[in-house]
Amino acid sequence: KLPLLHTWSLSAELQFYGVYALVGLAPLPARMRRALFLVSVLMSAVVFFSSQTAGTFAYYLLPPRLWQFLIGALARTAPGTVDGKCRWRLEAGLLLALAGLLSSPVGLYPAKAVPAIACLSVAVIISFGSSSSADSSMVLRLLSVPPLQHLADISYSLYLWHWPALSFADMIWPAAR
Repeated sequence: KLPLLHTWSLSAELQFYGVYALVGLAPLPARMRRALFLVSVLMSAVVFFSSQTAGTFAYYLLPPRLWQFLIGALARTAPGTVDGKCRWRLEAGLLLALAGLLSSPVGLYPAKAVPAIACLSVAVIISFGSSSSADSSMVLRLLSVPPLQHLADISYSLYLWHWPALSFADMIWPAAR
């Protein structure tokens, strides 16, 4: 095992967020921002449907992963809103998103579908979690409890440390597998 294999994601993130930050910080008129939003949606769809292939390229490089970053960016920049009559739709959508997120590592569906289901689930939660509807949602209140917030705060650090720890443990105690 290669202890730092997972750091490829850092380079993909840097490539995306470097460009995204430049575009996001640029003083653009509202029409231009809407146009960029629509282009991002179309790019997400095209890249997603054209990159569902296996192999080293699809796993490590930015272009096949671009749809994941774009979905996150779109979810954050286009928060969902729900009027008073549709609160049950908000709650049902958030429950489905939470179920999709919790079931993604369990193996209920093909491995190729896991990233899409996890990304879309998180996008729904982010989109509606940043809206004015968030205060009344049972799911969002549950996700806001301090232990879950703390886990969310440290999750990326856990991601960065888990692989080296497992790799070194396997090198030291290979029979423990």
